[in-house]
Amino acid sequence: MRQSRSRFRESVRSRESYSSAGSDREHDPREKIKNCCRKVVAFMCTQVGVGGLIVGYAVVGAFGFIQIESSEERPELEQVEGMRRNCAIYLWDVMQTENVFNHSRWSRKANVILKDFQQGVAGAVKRGYDGRTVTESWSFPAALMFCLSVFTMIGYGNLVPRTNIGKAATIVYAIFGVPLYVLYFMNMGKVLASVFRWFYTKMSNCCTSSHKKEMMPRKVIVPSTACLWVLGAYIATGTIMFAEWEKWDYLDSTYFCVTSLCKIGFGDLVPGANISESKSGHQTKLVINFVYLLVGMGVIAMCYNLMREVVRLKMHELKRDILVCFEDIRRLAKMAAPIRLAEMYGFQGRHNDVIYMEPKTLPSSSVVVFFPGDVQDYPENMEAHRYNKNYVKWNLQDVAIILHNKFVSSHVVVVRPSRLASHKLATFMEFLSPDQEQRRMEFKMFGCFDNFVPCNNTGVPDHTPMNYALHHLERLLQNISTELKEKWSKDGIDKTDLQLDKLDVVLIGFSKGCVVLNQFLYEFHYLKTLTPDDETMSDLVNRIHDMYWLDGGHSGGKNTWITSRSLLETLARLGINVHIHVTPYQINDDRRPWIRKEEKAFGDWLKKLGASVTRTVHFENQVPTLKSHLEVLDVFKPDVT
Repeated sequence: MRQSRSRFRESVRSRESYSSAGSDREHDPREKIKNCCRKVVAFMCTQVGVGGLIVGYAVVGAFGFIQIESSEERPELEQVEGMRRNCAIYLWDVMQTENVFNHSRWSRKANVILKDFQQGVAGAVKRGYDGRTVTESWSFPAALMFCLSVFTMIGYGNLVPRTNIGKAATIVYAIFGVPLYVLYFMNMGKVLASVFRWFYTKMSNCCTSSHKKEMMPRKVIVPSTACLWVLGAYIATGTIMFAEWEKWDYLDSTYFCVTSLCKIGFGDLVPGANISESKSGHQTKLVINFVYLLVGMGVIAMCYNLMREVVRLKMHELKRDILVCFEDIRRLAKMAAPIRLAEMYGFQGRHNDVIYMEPKTLPSSSVVVFFPGDVQDYPENMEAHRYNKNYVKWNLQDVAIILHNKFVSSHVVVVRPSRLASHKLATFMEFLSPDQEQRRMEFKMFGCFDNFVPCNNTGVPDHTPMNYALHHLERLLQNISTELKEKWSKDGIDKTDLQLDKLDVVLIGFSKGCVVLNQFLYEFHYLKTLTPDDETMSDLVNRIHDMYWLDGGHSGGKNTWITSRSLLETLARLGINVHIHVTPYQINDDRRPWIRKEEKAFGDWLKKLGASVTRTVHFENQVPTLKSHLEVLDVFKPDVT
């Protein structure tokens, strides 16, 4: 019990001693000074404190520079006064000694005296003479304006320190004053920005309807135009004020306000710089200019803060728009580039690889279906082929791009042959080659469109009227549309209206690919004569507007071009525009003379039957080559009939 009581007494004594020590510290003068300094520093770090600090810094600097510069008189005043007296004496002497009626002699001597006086005054001006005494130059308003021009970095230059101490003091004053001004600039900008934002928000809320007031409150962004209006009004106020006081024109006043607020400070125009006004004590304008510029810097800081918010918002929106734009470009690039679609199924399990390209201009009302010739394949396959790589320029993807540029408002579908067959010589070479796989690749040169027309191993067709080539084409277009819509929907592209099987059709066959167009002629005739009730195929045929035969040919002994009158009569009655483009590579081939005869009969019969036919011979005066044969893809133009 005694121990607990003793512990209690000790704790009470310790608390009493601590409280007494605290009270002693409170009454300690040094602690009072420290607390006072802390409070002063804390106040100076506030927005109001920074403003007061910058004004106090300018006032203290003004008194300091007045004391420094007033301690030394300017010898230039006495020198100029002496030169003026001497000039008057010399002129009087000239008048006494010279005959005033001798004008030329008197003028010559007077000019010499005046020129010496002029040079002396000019030298004094260079040394700082401005007609005022030190007291008149370094008045309190002028010194205050000088301090402002130092720490705001305007630097008018109309008033500068002449003494060495004054120059050193200016260096030190600027070192501490510039950071202080920057602190003022940032803090005053925040304060004025908050006030103006509050005012703008109130005005905005007053102008909104009651319906909008019920909406959830959101942060109001002050537009840049409002900031520009505030700046314009402030500059206009200064323009009118200085134009009235200084008798400047409005352009000079605006010029002074803008250059001063922008801290350019050429010094050619300064309020209160007139000598007569300075002597008469009218330097109050310098004080007003000090206040105008100091507040103006705050207004600029306010506009900077407010416009920074707008810029941030705009940059955020720009970033978002750029990302959306890049995403759209990426999607469009995917759509604009050739799209490979493998094993697109058609009629009764038949399938073909196809390449698709979207039209350049929308909306589109037609689809171009292209059937290539021998040699043509995917670029990587042609590059790997010893012979075909020489003609890789006309690979299926690049041909799709060529057609895309020619038929800018049409969808483009390039149908790859269902198989690439080997020649008998190639098979024999395979047997001799140790690298059979490579040899097999090198001799796969003959395109076979078995899904449209029965062919042998070199692609020579065996036309029959019931191979369902039209049905296969219709199903291909339907499945291509479905596949593309599914593919694009995964990328966020809405193409639900894509229906290639509902568009007008342009059929193009090149070289071996013309056998597909010939097969269509057989099925046209069969459809119109034996199955006219097939509405689906009739609709497809009615949508075929143009057919292009581009230098058709194959190694068979006949039917390179259709010459059957009944088939051509059906084609003529359908009203399909026929376009024939040939080169000497096919029609002047002496090893296959039937091509020339059949092509001529094909065109002549169609013209006799009243069909719309155009015929163009390309490279007629050139030596026939496979290259010129392929170049017909580059030079042919869509015909308008």
